[in-house]
Amino acid sequence: MIKKIATLILIASTSINAQERCGTEAITKHRMEIYPEYRIAREKVNVQTEQWIANHPYYSEKTIITIPVVVHVVWNTSAQNISDAQIQSQIDVLNKDYRRTNIDVINTPNSLASHSCRL
Repeated sequence: MIKKIATLILIASTSINAQERCGTEAITKHRMEIYPEYRIAREKVNVQTEQWIANHPYYSEKTIITIPVVVHVVWNTSAQNISDAQIQSQIDVLNKDYRRTNIDVINTPNSLASHSCRL
């Protein structure tokens, strides 16, 4: 009986404190209503995206996209600084993670396996 009550309290408390996970859509909608220049800029980006897709019919998910990356290392003493090799090593790890070529790819939950990104 105590387990049932505890479970009920747990479920009730999580639903009471539940919040929206992402407010991007609401904020975007609000900005588009309030700021005409924001709406125009968004529409322009959408048109550019559609044009890019139309102009690249042979693009596939296996195409590797190069994204320029800038890494800022903040340090006070040279002992705190990290090497370029360490930075490149971490970028390599991220690339393996996004391309799902890392060694723990089998640990990807089934619900996320189909949503992998191949950069």
